[in-house]
Amino acid sequence: MIAQQFSRLATPKFLVPLAGATALSLALAAHYTTSSNFIANESGKTFTDPNEWIDLKLAKSIDLNHNTKH
Repeated sequence: MIAQQFSRLATPKFLVPLAGATALSLALAAHYTTSSNFIANESGKTFTDPNEWIDLKLAKSIDLNHNTKH
């Protein structure tokens, strides 16, 4: 009985969407782990001295505001 239930899962009707969903989730995970958009509007600072900071200039700035009510 259990073997019959597992044999239903081995059909292309089940395996093709499962493979697609797996590939999509892996691609999205890779994209979001390598993406640096979450720090796009922050300017970095660095130490030159324990009491002194230097502001670094941004090369590119991305507006992350998605407000549609303006």
